[in-house]
Amino acid sequence: MRFVLRGASATNWAWGGLAFTAVAQGACFLGLRSLAQPILGPGGEVLDGGADFDMRGGFAEAYQDVLYVAIFVQVGASFSPWFWLLWLVVPAFAGFKLWGLISPYLGRGGGDMSVSDAQQKKMDRAQQRADKRRTKSGRK
Repeated sequence: MRFVLRGASATNWAWGGLAFTAVAQGACFLGLRSLAQPILGPGGEVLDGGADFDMRGGFAEAYQDVLYVAIFVQVGASFSPWFWLLWLVVPAFAGFKLWGLISPYLGRGGGDMSVSDAQQKKMDRAQQRADKRRTKSGRK
């Protein structure tokens, strides 16, 4: 929009940002299209209907998030060049997810996930209470 209304004020950085955003949107659309592609058997029957886009934590969710950020940045950058900084949300979130994957292997002396005796007793009591509640509700 900025390029149509105020084309003379568009800098090389703005054009490069527009190109980057367009490539990101295209890659997300292609990724979503490939995820939604059904797998057909030799007789034409559907073996797999494609990915569920409402599923949490998959590639479809990541593609959609990047697509939404790209659209928001493009619209916002038509009003202010500071909106290009919102692209930093994508690598920050990716780093957060990556840290969640690798952090268990970095701490506690090589991944030792032992539980102390007091914590084990507390978890056992909670499990016993849950079992009692479950059996009481099963009798009624």
